[in-house]
Amino acid sequence: MKKLLTTLALLSCLYLMAQDGYNLPYSSYKAIFTKVTQLDSLTARQFANSIIRTTETQYEFLSVKKRKETATYYYIESGLSEGEVQEQKELGCSKCMTVNFMVYDTRYVFLSITGSLNDLLRAWQNEFLPTATADLINESFKYREVKNRSTGVDVRLSDEGSVWQIYNWSI
Repeated sequence: MKKLLTTLALLSCLYLMAQDGYNLPYSSYKAIFTKVTQLDSLTARQFANSIIRTTETQYEFLSVKKRKETATYYYIESGLSEGEVQEQKELGCSKCMTVNFMVYDTRYVFLSITGSLNDLLRAWQNEFLPTATADLINESFKYREVKNRSTGVDVRLSDEGSVWQIYNWSI
């Protein structure tokens, strides 16, 4: 009997640990999976624009670089002079946000975006986890990932030192 109770206690702990803590409905996980993995060039640009529109810092579209297996959309801080924009283009765009996609023939898959927590927070809330706040993200790792095995969703918000990153592991 003691072994049975111990086993049940361990299994219930594993079950509770497996729950995501924010309890999104199954349909939300399916929608997120589709949103990040089932894009074409047009919807990829729309998705990138929707993320950039939510940032605290204002950005405007700069360019897109398409390679064989990747596409990167560059957005530069608004309000820079033409000289500053040219300098950013030539020396590396430190005042830019980039939205990265993997490209498989005509299908685009969201890969990542990097920026400050202030810039990424609203995108994280709007696109992935509405209940997340800066305090919850800083206090608990469960608000830094949206993961569901049955749908294949695995999107994470991580602190990379001086910047934050939303990364899609659902690929």
